[in-house]
Amino acid sequence: MKSPREKRRARTRETILEAAMQIVMQHGVEALSMREIAGRIDYSPSGLYEYFSSKEAIIDELVGEGFVRLAARMEHVIHTGTALERLEELGKMYMHFALQEPQLYLMMFNRTTLSPFALAEVEQNTAYARLVQTFQDGLQSGEIRSASEAGSRELAYTAWSLMHGLSMLRLTLMHQITEDIDGIHERAFRAFVEQLK
Repeated sequence: MKSPREKRRARTRETILEAAMQIVMQHGVEALSMREIAGRIDYSPSGLYEYFSSKEAIIDELVGEGFVRLAARMEHVIHTGTALERLEELGKMYMHFALQEPQLYLMMFNRTTLSPFALAEVEQNTAYARLVQTFQDGLQSGEIRSASEAGSRELAYTAWSLMHGLSMLRLTLMHQITEDIDGIHERAFRAFVEQLK
């Protein structure tokens, strides 16, 4: 059982993260600073270092929270319909997530990792693991066919690349486009899914 001091510390840490997330959601990660966070929660900037070693440590926590939110949305889709139906819904849901939380999404994917890692480590991310599982289910049932003989991991990576590329285009270069780019993106992903039959 946590002591009152530990509970207080955990609450303060959570308050710091909530304030940081609000700043990112409202103004983007560029606006995030220890001073800005401290001002929002009426705390001294130097006091924040008792909880986080740097702004980057706070960003790492927020990125982790972003992937938790993305995985939670995927959970609603992953147990419904056939593998192909789930895949199409996952594509829509992923792109909607990027549109609904653009600053969070951009922060999640504009981070450069400092040390090398294997692609298999990406599967430890719950959201990506759900995508791989969808392809595994579809390949095992025969519902999904791979003309290139690619396995579930390669197919999941291809699908993710398409979803991510479309989402990033929408949030950056195509941000102000007058055509129904969201409809075009959904049809493009649907065409990818159709090719797996």
